[in-house]
Amino acid sequence: IEKVGKCDKSFARTALQDLEQALKHVNASIRISTNLNNLASVVSSHLQAGDIEALAMRWSLRLENVDGAFSHCETACWHFDQGLQSPVPVDDLQLLDSKIKTLHTLCSWAVENNVKNDSGRFHLRFVAALDRAEETVKTLSLIPPEAGKGFGELLIVMGDICEMKKKILEALQFYENAIELEPDNADAHAAAADVLLDEGRDKVHSATESNERMVAVELLR
Repeated sequence: IEKVGKCDKSFARTALQDLEQALKHVNASIRISTNLNNLASVVSSHLQAGDIEALAMRWSLRLENVDGAFSHCETACWHFDQGLQSPVPVDDLQLLDSKIKTLHTLCSWAVENNVKNDSGRFHLRFVAALDRAEETVKTLSLIPPEAGKGFGELLIVMGDICEMKKKILEALQFYENAIELEPDNADAHAAAADVLLDEGRDKVHSATESNERMVAVELLR
């Protein structure tokens, strides 16, 4: 998706058709593996199906099909949850990573395109997606960062979710944790700077006393 640039709509529709065909095969795999009681294969197929739905979500956004994007996101999360609920040992981190990044992509798009302020059904679906993302952040917070490679990127995503929920201090903590874990991660430094800048500006504008202004100036500094 990143490589095709601004593709024409026929390209995106073809991609969605291919993904739909892939899903038919994966869903068939889930049914067969379930009948054979091969639960490990079921989990693997749910992860694969979730990733396919996440890709379909992104292509739907390219087509400005907001309804389709939300539907694909919701189905992707359902597949990831099915994998997480499996009675057999699974790689929880991989499933949670895919789930939170799918939700983060959609919620970020919704914020950038002002869907969050829409009073219609998309607003409600955005709120539901953001709430689900926050719950996933809480679960991920129980996993020690050293448990997974590239956890710094995941911490940034978790911080972004908290920022969207207006939980600024929690967001900053995730960004600072990412910096501690990966000092050379430029995105983590940029995210921490952005959240401090926004918070400092808000406090400057709302300050009515000198001590409040001092706090704001310190945040900006």
